[in-house]
Amino acid sequence: MPRTSDISSCGEDYERFIESILETELVWTLVNDEGHYANSESNDINGVAVLLFWSDKDDATKVQKRQFPGFKAVTISLFDFIFRWLNGMEKDNALVGPNFTDSLFGREISPVEFQELLLNSMPEEQQVSYLAKLRLVQVRPDGRLDG
Repeated sequence: MPRTSDISSCGEDYERFIESILETELVWTLVNDEGHYANSESNDINGVAVLLFWSDKDDATKVQKRQFPGFKAVTISLFDFIFRWLNGMEKDNALVGPNFTDSLFGREISPVEFQELLLNSMPEEQQVSYLAKLRLVQVRPDGRLDG
C-alpha cells in the first residue's frame, strides 16, 4: 500500500521527470550484474511489468538502497530512451514508471503515450534535432534501431 506522501507527490514527481530529462537529456535506471533492470509489477494492471526510471541519480539511488540492493544506477541518453527503450517496452507490453518512489509507487504510462508526450513537450529545435538523428538510424528487421 502506498504511503500518503507517495500519492500526494505522484503528479509532481511525474512532471519533474519530464522537465528534467528534457533539460539534461539523461534518464536514470537501475541494473544488476546480470543485466536485469529495475522493475515492479503494475499497481494498476495485474501481471504487467513497469520498468522504472528516474530523472536524477539521487532519486534512483534512494530507491536502489531500499528496494534493489544488488543494482547500480546507470544513465540512458534521452534519444535512446525515446526511440529504443520505449519502442522495445511497447513490444514487450511493459509500462513506464517515471520517478517511482522508494515504496515503488508512481504514475504508470504506456510507452507509446509517453513517447508522444515527450516529443510534444520538447522545444522545437530539440525535436527537430532528434527526428533528424532518427532518420540516420537504421531499422532492423525486428523493428529495433541500429546506429
